[in-house]
Formats: sequence, structure tokens, C-alpha cells
Amino acid sequence: MRAAIFAASLLAALLPAAAMACQCSDPALAEAVAGSKYVYIGTVMSGRMVKGGSSYIESVIQAHRIAKGEIQAGNRTVATGINSCSTPLAVGHTYMVFESEGGYVNAMCTGTAIIHRSKEDEFMRKVKDVSNER
Repeated sequence: MRAAIFAASLLAALLPAAAMACQCSDPALAEAVAGSKYVYIGTVMSGRMVKGGSSYIESVIQAHRIAKGEIQAGNRTVATGINSCSTPLAVGHTYMVFESEGGYVNAMCTGTAIIHRSKEDEFMRKVKDVSNER
């Protein structure tokens, strides 16, 4: 019984720390666009873990609609961190991607998220609108 109480106490003490390990919120669209070098809609074609001093997930995204930045439609290789503030991109899913300098995509704190085909035109229009406001 003591062991169960101890385990429950330990778990209760650790949960808030784990929940607070990553503190970011989805930025407003204007903020996300301003903080990104490239903004586009693309489908994740593949992903693999790259191990080393700072392991990360390398994903190939087929960009098909470019909203910001001088890039061509086609395959882009991006990196996603492996930590409490990042979520890996799912192969086969289409995302609105906010890519920073150096090809980094954070799917938790930058606005990068799955987008439904029916929302693509609206997203492109909104990105163009906030880009023109600057």
C-alpha cells in the first residue's frame, strides 16, 4: 500500500513538470508568417530519424502551394526536433508549413499543422493578406 501511495505521489509531482517542459502557444497567423522564411502547403512524403549529437527527424515535404518565400513547388527536405516542444510530421498528411531559416519546422509552436483540402484557398488568402499588411 505504501508503495502505491509513493508511486502516486511521485507521478503527481512529475506531471506538472512534464506539462511545463514546453511552454509555447500557437502564434497568431501574422506572427507565424513574419517568423517564417517560407510558408507553403505540402504533403509529407517520407520521414526518418537522423541520430547524432542532436537527433532530429528529417522529412521530405512535397510543397505544392507557396504562400511566402522564393521557392519552387516540389520536394523540400526539412528538420523537426525530437523534444517536448515538437511533434513529428505524419507521412501522407498535408500541412500548412511555416519553415524557418535553415529548413527547420516546429509542428507545435510555429503554426505548422495539418490542413484539410477544403481550407487551402482560405489559408493562402489569409497568408497573402497578412503579408501585404507588413
